[in-house]
Amino acid sequence: TLSQEEKESRLKQAKVQVAMDKLKEANVKKIVLKAYNDDESSKMIVIDDKMTAHEVVQRLIKKNRVKPSPNYVLIEQLTEHYIERRIEDHELMVPILECWGVGSPNFIRFTEKADKYMLFKRPQLFMPPSHDFAPGKKTSITEPKKRDLILKDLFVAQALPDLEGHLMVKEGRKGPWKRHYFVFRKSGLYFSPKGKTVATKDLQRFADFREAALYTYMDDAHQKKYKAPSELCFTIKKFFSTDSRKMLHFCADSKQELDAWFMAIRVARYGSLLQENFDRTNRDMPWLMTETEEEIDGLVRLQKQELQDAEQRQQRQRSGSIGNRLRLGTGNNTLQKKDKGMRQNRASTYGAGEFALRSRASMR
Repeated sequence: TLSQEEKESRLKQAKVQVAMDKLKEANVKKIVLKAYNDDESSKMIVIDDKMTAHEVVQRLIKKNRVKPSPNYVLIEQLTEHYIERRIEDHELMVPILECWGVGSPNFIRFTEKADKYMLFKRPQLFMPPSHDFAPGKKTSITEPKKRDLILKDLFVAQALPDLEGHLMVKEGRKGPWKRHYFVFRKSGLYFSPKGKTVATKDLQRFADFREAALYTYMDDAHQKKYKAPSELCFTIKKFFSTDSRKMLHFCADSKQELDAWFMAIRVARYGSLLQENFDRTNRDMPWLMTETEEEIDGLVRLQKQELQDAEQRQQRQRSGSIGNRLRLGTGNNTLQKKDKGMRQNRASTYGAGEFALRSRASMR
């Protein structure tokens, strides 16, 4: 039995603990998150500054009364810049929303993406063309074995694939698109001002992956907003920055190259956190990796078809561009003036479309 003095001491400790818990709860920042569904309906939940995207997704699954799935994600859509990204499971949600600013037209979308964990299910689909296990290359190694070897390199040995090649790049919103030869390193993205060379002394760092976020374009923004050479684009933005002048826009020559660049930068940015996200989901939902050989073959065939379609679109765009230049070259001054007027009209139309989009987003 405890003495009266010991009882009073324990009671005092308990009261102190209760007071400390209340103080911690009072210091927790809470905000209201409004998440839009695919049918444009929305749900509102209260989140605190300790909640990750994974935890928010689980609450939205219950709130929307949908069947649990490992493929639900949160999409951050920056409508002001026509770019969006999938928020990684481990990311804290409150800092993301706070950097938008008051009255921002940006929003969060709650949706399902079948390829959410494709990096861990089929990492060979993201390998650059030079890799031994790149899509389309024939080997005697089975697809599951390829997956295991690539994942071991990426997340155990931390050895990212060698990646270099030409990319079109645009700095900020108004700069022109330029073609440079880029080299991927863990520390960042480097380019060679002297052309195709990988000598360390000739490389200059162009982008730093620390505190960087990876985005893709929304809808047809590559044409309306950024006048990109094609839709095969991605954007690097500093996490807490909203200045469009500091955004870096890139455009690849093919879908396979785009996937390879995007994967490499993503793994360099987040590293083992991606593996931890996948492992947690795989423990909670063990059916995540259940696939038949027929499903594996189907995914490989689908990837090959996507690569072929992307190449065909690129060829059609290049052919059309050459034809347009030839026609313009044979035109007279009147046609040139007419073309200039049409471009000005199109620019006005794009500006009106941008204003309408912002207005609709604000009404939301």
